[in-house]
Amino acid sequence: MDINGLRYFIKVAETMNFTKAASECAITQTAMSQHIRNMEKSLGFKLFERSTRQVTLTPAGENFYKKAQVIVEEFDEAVSSSKDIVKGKSGSIRACVASTVEGMMLMPRFAAFKEQNPNISLGLTIITPSQIPREIIKGRCDIAVYCPTEFNSSLLQIRRIADFDYVILCSRQHRFSALERISLKELQKEKILTVSLLDSPHERLQTAKQFLEHGLMMPETLPPCRINSIQELLLQISLYPECVAIVPVFVRPFIPPTHCMINIEEQFYLTISSAIQKNPSNPAVRLLAQFLSDSRIPLRY
Repeated sequence: MDINGLRYFIKVAETMNFTKAASECAITQTAMSQHIRNMEKSLGFKLFERSTRQVTLTPAGENFYKKAQVIVEEFDEAVSSSKDIVKGKSGSIRACVASTVEGMMLMPRFAAFKEQNPNISLGLTIITPSQIPREIIKGRCDIAVYCPTEFNSSLLQIRRIADFDYVILCSRQHRFSALERISLKELQKEKILTVSLLDSPHERLQTAKQFLEHGLMMPETLPPCRINSIQELLLQISLYPECVAIVPVFVRPFIPPTHCMINIEEQFYLTISSAIQKNPSNPAVRLLAQFLSDSRIPLRY
């Protein structure tokens, strides 16, 4: 007895007609009758009462019919859901971001992915940048979003999401607040707050390189305390209105009304990318990486 055998039995139970059931199952009436007889012999009880006028289920057959329906439905669901996993249409994904700011900036693309793939469970976690590559390689994180310079492993597949201009953030009481644009040269004597890149040495080198390309040295930052995230930076800039901060433009929605953003004249930007294992076990991870890089879906900032 196999799953197709149960389907034959169910069809006879639904039609109460061996000829019609056989036709709908694309087998002969003789084959259908023989199959039911073999089932009854294997089970040890009769499924149907047969007469020249009608076919009816026995009490045992009625009970078996109800259970068989559940078995076939669960089998079909198991096959369908398993195929969806293979196609990347179901399963679960653990995504990691460096802060709430990055997560909210990308939320339209996360939401678009979830809307088109409702059977995929998507979880978002904030993680220390220095831990990101290790967490992906060990399989504790399926996909992460951060600076591509920190994904320095041959085991990872990197996909660019977007480039974001850096801007200057300052208090509306600061002398820079009346400016629409400012040169990096103006920052050399300023007290600057920025997120610590000690945990991101490759990105620190990349940022310093951008300063050098404009003939400038990367300014020393004012460290009232180590700033580990953009959220902490926004808190510190409120405590130290005499300072300015260098931030990516996507922090715009989080800027308090007491502060303003000023464009930088030079080309000075931050690249954000996603990283996944080169051969993820869940195909849905590749699909999410594609969504995060889809420029047709606007980002929130």
